[in-house]
Amino acid sequence: MKLKIFTLWLAVAGPLFAATPPRVSPAGLDSIFQAARAYAPGASREPFGVLEQLIQSSQPGDVVRKELEQRMVRFLDSNASDEAKRLVCRQLWVMGTDGSLKALEKLLAGSNTCAMACYALRNYPGDAANAVLRTALEKAQGSALLDVINALGDRRDAKSVPALASHLARADSEAAPAIIAALGRIGTRQAFAVLEPIIAANDNPNAMPARFAAVQIAQRLMQEDKKSEATAVFKRLQQAPGSPRIERAILLGLVQLGDASARDLVAEALHGSDPLMRSTAIAQIPRLKNQDDAQSFIFELDKAEPIAQAQLVDAFAARKELAALPEIQLLSYSERPAVANAALRALGRYDSITSIPMLIAAVNRGQPVENVVAAIDSLRQLTAASVNERIAAALPDAPVAARPDLIEVLVARQATAFVPLFVQLAADPDAKVAGAALKAIGRLGTPDHMAALLQRLVANPNADTETAVIQLAQKIVGAGKQSEPVLAVYAATTSVPGRAALLRVLAETAGPKALATVVAATADPEEAIRDAAIRSLANWPEVAALKVVLSHAQSAQKTAHQVLLLRGYLRLLAIPGQRDPAQTLQNYEAAFQLANRLEERRQALSGLGESGVPGALKLIQPLLDDPAVQAEAVLACVTAAKSATEPDKELVKAVLQKAIQVATDPKVKAQARALLNQLK
Repeated sequence: MKLKIFTLWLAVAGPLFAATPPRVSPAGLDSIFQAARAYAPGASREPFGVLEQLIQSSQPGDVVRKELEQRMVRFLDSNASDEAKRLVCRQLWVMGTDGSLKALEKLLAGSNTCAMACYALRNYPGDAANAVLRTALEKAQGSALLDVINALGDRRDAKSVPALASHLARADSEAAPAIIAALGRIGTRQAFAVLEPIIAANDNPNAMPARFAAVQIAQRLMQEDKKSEATAVFKRLQQAPGSPRIERAILLGLVQLGDASARDLVAEALHGSDPLMRSTAIAQIPRLKNQDDAQSFIFELDKAEPIAQAQLVDAFAARKELAALPEIQLLSYSERPAVANAALRALGRYDSITSIPMLIAAVNRGQPVENVVAAIDSLRQLTAASVNERIAAALPDAPVAARPDLIEVLVARQATAFVPLFVQLAADPDAKVAGAALKAIGRLGTPDHMAALLQRLVANPNADTETAVIQLAQKIVGAGKQSEPVLAVYAATTSVPGRAALLRVLAETAGPKALATVVAATADPEEAIRDAAIRSLANWPEVAALKVVLSHAQSAQKTAHQVLLLRGYLRLLAIPGQRDPAQTLQNYEAAFQLANRLEERRQALSGLGESGVPGALKLIQPLLDDPAVQAEAVLACVTAAKSATEPDKELVKAVLQKAIQVATDPKVKAQARALLNQLK
């Protein structure tokens, strides 16, 4: 069957895509519709899939579409099964025109076929389809009546309102909800007029559905900018018993419409017992059109429950209601954490320098962490020119625990003018304050501040000062220039801890002179200096140190030093450079001779495999028999083989064959096998 349909598709689609405008083979269409007519539930829907593709590849008004629609009309009038006709109606939903209305009108009259016709008609353009449905409404019964009612509602046919009203007057309990829902979707003032008597009748079981439908009508009228009509519907709904959902909808609608009663509705909900309604009402305060209406709720800030207080603060902040700012500033001192948090967040949105004392106080007085974060965020948001000055002025008197946070605020605000203050605070006896100040200097300072920090580093070596010095040095422009201030201080320093700290800094600033100084320090009489120098050499970032690092690794007296230097040497080897491939191979040979521990041997294998240098496989091959590094050796072989330029192709094959034999990782083994197959 699939082959047959595919053949039919070719018969149709061939000329369809080849011609402009497309022309469809009549014989091909005959075959497809014949196959569709034979469809039974559970069989293949492929014929309908072909029809769908034909429709999608055509355009409205094409000859193809006209021919398809005509054939679909005849199909609907044939003896095809109801299910087959339903599938055709799905296609008419996409491309049907007035030309198929008569056929669909016949289906509307059948209890078994009405639903499929209504489905197709839901998407028809123009009023002709509405007229067909209105005619069907006069005769339809049972489930067919419900189908027609729903279709008219979906199409928002305003002309059907009188007929729907007539049906509603005599409708049984089954049809009434469908009519009410349809009137809600139609959404006109006339539709509401039909529902109005039901809305007011408390003893009518359809009263509540009618009220929900009326809400839908009011919202539709708002969308169409029919404000007076929408307002009238909402006002009428206010007079009828509702539900919390309807009351919230009325509130939202009248606020959006700017009705004068909106303020009273918000006030009523604010003092009501429904917390969701209260939250909804408070959220509408920023949307109140009249400023006096919004300001009338400021006095509620003092007496509302904590949750409502926080919500009111958010509402006034969203509105940036200046009249509420003094109250919100007072609430930032609230003993209720959630209220204080809302106030602290709001002060940042107001962007007023009068809020700075409250925000600094929140950082100072040991608030919960989330409130300190809120205060800090608000301080960062303030834009007035004097904000930085006020924060800086508060620093000396601030509690020790608050100073690091205030320093961080100034850093976030890029307050570069206060780096001298940070230099002073770097001497603070509290380690956290000093650390925050040093970080601030590193981020905001300039190389001009290095001299003071270098003296501090020599006098009191610590990691924070070292980091700040390095950050400032890295701002110096020019090759080798970054180390010059450090070298000048090193030459004049006699303190062993100070010289050791400077050597660690030189490992980050680098340069030829710095390298020579560090190398010389490896022979210093002081053991602490030698240790710092060797560690700096092991961390050296420039490839120029490669030979000297290897030399010191080969002559190291301490195992720890040899390990560090070897790791540094392997790290430098992995940096791309202009080395001769043969030299790189010799470098790795030297590394393997020194690598007594598994960690360094594995590191060397990984680097050698990635190096891509000729001869790498010869160096790796013997390690395939070493159980300790076998897995790393296999991976290195595979990696090296990918870029191997070995003149001896047989060596590559032999190494890969060996790797396949000993590999335990299925993925690596598969890669090796694939590479080997490429060589055959």
